[in-house]
Formats: sequence, C-alpha cells, structure tokens
Amino acid sequence: MKTIKNVLIITLPTLILLLIILELFFRFIIPACNPPLTVYDYEEQLTHYSNEKPQGLYTVGKFAGIRSRWTINNSGWNYPIDYSEIHDGKPLIAVIGDSFIESFHVNSDRSYPYLLRGKSFPEKEVYAFGLGGIPLSQYYQINKYVNKKFNPEIVIFNLTHSDFEESFRKFFYRRDIWQIEKLDSVYSLLPPDITNISPTTTTWKKILYGSAFFRYLHRNLYIFQLFGQKKGVDLEANVKIVDDVQKQSEIFQGTDFLFEKIRKENEGRRVIFIFDAPRTMIYDGTLAMSKLNWMYEMVNSLSAKYKFEFIDLTNPMQQDFARNHIKFNSEIDHHWNEYGHEFIANLLFEYLKNNNQ
Repeated sequence: MKTIKNVLIITLPTLILLLIILELFFRFIIPACNPPLTVYDYEEQLTHYSNEKPQGLYTVGKFAGIRSRWTINNSGWNYPIDYSEIHDGKPLIAVIGDSFIESFHVNSDRSYPYLLRGKSFPEKEVYAFGLGGIPLSQYYQINKYVNKKFNPEIVIFNLTHSDFEESFRKFFYRRDIWQIEKLDSVYSLLPPDITNISPTTTTWKKILYGSAFFRYLHRNLYIFQLFGQKKGVDLEANVKIVDDVQKQSEIFQGTDFLFEKIRKENEGRRVIFIFDAPRTMIYDGTLAMSKLNWMYEMVNSLSAKYKFEFIDLTNPMQQDFARNHIKFNSEIDHHWNEYGHEFIANLLFEYLKNNNQ
C-alpha cells in the first residue's frame, strides 16, 4: 500500500510534470517537426496531403537546424498557390517526384517548381506533385492523375537514386503505392493494398501526431526507425548500392516497362526526366569512383529509346561546385537546400528557353 501511495503521490505527478515540460520544450524551444497529415484518394489510388491544416513548420535534426514553412493547397500538395483545372488557359508544366519535389526542407515558395514558375509566368504555369518516399512506379500513377485533371503540356519527372529498385515490390514493399511485379518474365503493375492503408488522418494518429514530444522522437530523431536499420549496408547517394549485374538487368527491364507506359500515357506531350547528381561524391572529389553510373546510362538509353528528354545534373553540379564551393544541401540533410533549388530552377529555365519545341 505504501508503494502504491508513493507512486500515486510522487512518481505519477512527477512523470506527468516531466511530460508537460518536454511537450512545451519541443513546441517552443526546439520545435518538433510538424508535417501535414496524409490522406488516401481511393478514386485516383494515390496518397496526398490533407489541407485540413493548410500550413505548418517542418524541422530537421535534433536541434531543428532546418526550419521551413509548408503550405498545402486545395489539391493536397505542398505548393503556395491553389491549382486550377484550366490554369487560366496557360500551358502547364507539371513536375512529379518524391520528397525532393515535396520540398519540405525549404519554404514552399523556395522549391524549384515554384521558382521556375516565377521565371516562366505568365507565359506558362507550373504545378508540383511531390510525395516523400515514393518511387518511379508511383510517379506513373500520379502522372495519370495529373494528365486527367490538369492536362499539362510538359511533364517533368524528377528522378532520385532510390526510384528504380523501390519500384519493385519484391525489393521494397510499400502498401499504398503501385509497384512492379515480374511473373514468368512478364512485368506488370500491382495496385496498392487498400485493405491495409492507414492514413495519418485516423483519430488515434491525429492524437499521437498532436504531441510535439512524439513528433520530435519520430521525425527529428527517427528513433523508431533505428530498430529496423541494417548494419553494414553499403550506401551511396543515400541509397543501397546495387552492384549485382543480374539485379541491375532486372531493374533495367522493369524501368523499360515503366518508360513504355509513361510514353503511351503522354502521347503528344513533352516529357523531361531530370536526374539528381551523386552530390556527396562531387563534394569529396570521388565522382570517378561512383557505383551509380549504370543508373545514368540506363535512363539515358531508355530516354533515347522512347524519345524523352534527359537532363543529368551531375556535370552541371560538379562544375558549379568547383567554381563556387557551395553545397546543394545542408550539412544535416541530403535534400536540396535553397541554393540547390534555385540552381535547378535556373538550369531548367535556361534549358526550356533554349530547347523550345
């Protein structure tokens, strides 16, 4: 009875007080990452963001070294203007990608699609469709949604090094996206497992994500992901290196399958693939030793096969870094910083201006 009394009178109130202090600390002193909630669109079969809470603060690192403001628009994407299906009659450029186009690591008005809009408007309109963690197979699904709803003139796919292997369900399973399956040498796209989709707009997740202390542990420290990390994995450009020739061949064939579907989906449209550089190796001066060259060769080859345009950021970024010695990302995160986004916006604007079709 004495032990129970001590717990009720001393331990429990102390614990509650500690949690209150931590909650306040990670709201006002070191603000915890506060991303928007996600929703699953069953009609379009894709995930996007809920505009139930249209603005917020995204932070990165244990000291919140990166602090940026996001804005979820009427269509559920991080972009500082609302989207219109007619976009005032202007030709539309649609940019599709993962977290690099989602652009939570800079203010929403500093992402390269929005900066490109500033350079191209009013002659052209630019919309962005980005969601963290999705690969090329899901870009295709977003592409279909974008074409149906917004009818763009130009579609830009922003490629990162994880886009290819993670398009295969056998290599990387994610239940809310479309992924490639190979059966008897025939490739197909498997739909999401909608029976197991759990968006962050569920009541219990709203309560959980409402805690700044929980968000700090989960999004700033990634403490829950540490338990699932594999040790000894060889990484380059923040992805696991694929040096198995047979696996590279399978990825090539699956990517060929996706490129063919993208070509058929975009008949009459201009399609541009822009591929991020292995920036760490550029900074270290070890680019010649990169084990990712096969990816660039694959995209270059398939772009030529299906008459897509291809922009490899490797040489432009290497030349710019040699000249200015400014990194395209912060020291605490591999996503592009403001300099990186501005660099790509300028490069794309010049490319589109000089290659007007």
